[in-house]
Amino acid sequence: MTDNPFAAPASFDQERAPKADNQYSYRSTKGFVTAAVIGMALYCLMTTATLLMSTAGTLMYPNFNDINAELTDQTEQLLAIGVFGSVVIGGLSLLLTAIATCMFMNRSNKNARALGATGLEFTPAWSVGVWFIPIINLFRPYYAMKEIQMASTIPDERQWKNVDPSELLTPWWACWIIGGMIGRFIDRAELRGADFGVGGLVFQWLAGMLLIAGGVLLIQILRNILNLQTAAAGMNASEQFGRE
Repeated sequence: MTDNPFAAPASFDQERAPKADNQYSYRSTKGFVTAAVIGMALYCLMTTATLLMSTAGTLMYPNFNDINAELTDQTEQLLAIGVFGSVVIGGLSLLLTAIATCMFMNRSNKNARALGATGLEFTPAWSVGVWFIPIINLFRPYYAMKEIQMASTIPDERQWKNVDPSELLTPWWACWIIGGMIGRFIDRAELRGADFGVGGLVFQWLAGMLLIAGGVLLIQILRNILNLQTAAAGMNASEQFGRE
């Protein structure tokens, strides 16, 4: 059979009527969201405990934050052990949240494609990879999450690009970046022997509260994307059933 000479070029068809990426299938991300919620709840609890014990230690003992000082008082030793333990558990909890979030973003990117979204800038792998590249990880993860959220709102060809992004995205990323920078500055300064005393508590609380706020916003964003994709998958299933 010869080609129709009046048919539009293939490139024209693809541009006007992009198709969903059929190499992906929809899978619920509920398990990843649950893991992120558990990890973030523990992180918030441990961060609050760390701040409270650090505050008590700093106010009660002038050399509490001096890593070279000898702890002779039993209460001071217990506070130091408590701070160390809560920091370790908090770090592991944050790691759990980070792993769950990365797996969520990878799967949600695939889901958006499976549900009909096309023209995404970030591939499933790249939406995770941007977290691990210095400098790039200061801004690209935000855009990767933003793209997933928008493509999940109306996963219909290229229409998702006209969707307004969630209002939670900007404050989430601002809290994460600013809180992280303040926290790292304080930690590195103390490791070098700097003692900010009571003044350092202000920065510690500021960093901690910003990170906790960023974590709460992150959970809301993940849940929002989960709900959007679940609804879209149900709608697609209903349409498929109707055609049959």
